[in-house]
Amino acid sequence: MEFNSLRSVFSIILILTLAPFFTPLAVARTSTTTCSIPIIKRALEIRLAESASKTDDFRSEAIRNYLDDIFGGPGVKTSWYDNITDIEVRGDTATIKTNLAAGDEKIIALCGVVSGFIYSQLNEHLGIRKVKILGESGKVLVFRKSVMDNCPYKFSPNPGLQPRGR
Repeated sequence: MEFNSLRSVFSIILILTLAPFFTPLAVARTSTTTCSIPIIKRALEIRLAESASKTDDFRSEAIRNYLDDIFGGPGVKTSWYDNITDIEVRGDTATIKTNLAAGDEKIIALCGVVSGFIYSQLNEHLGIRKVKILGESGKVLVFRKSVMDNCPYKFSPNPGLQPRGR
């Protein structure tokens, strides 16, 4: 009987002493020579939570990294990549600021690429539901309110030729 009591007491002590090393912040407590990326991400999340700004830098950075990696690399840069001036996420809306003019065909491709990233099941956790593309004057060129809306398939003088939402 005493052996079982000692064994359970020892187990409890062992659990209590090792528990801090298995918490989500355990990575931050370990040596920084192994990997400092989780520490940076934790600090970024805390800063954003305390920030008064409504812009979510983490989500903006996710979109920016995606566009940089796939469409802005050396030798594979798309025709519209250099037209992006800023990317902002506020609430559930991603705003892509460009130096494009209304009717520029590059907007169609940009809308499709950004929408593909935002509406992907892999990125649902970002909570972005709307896509807004602004032109050089700050004018809204495309505003997609949901996955059911479409990006323009072509620009024409008759907006009635645009497809309806699915």
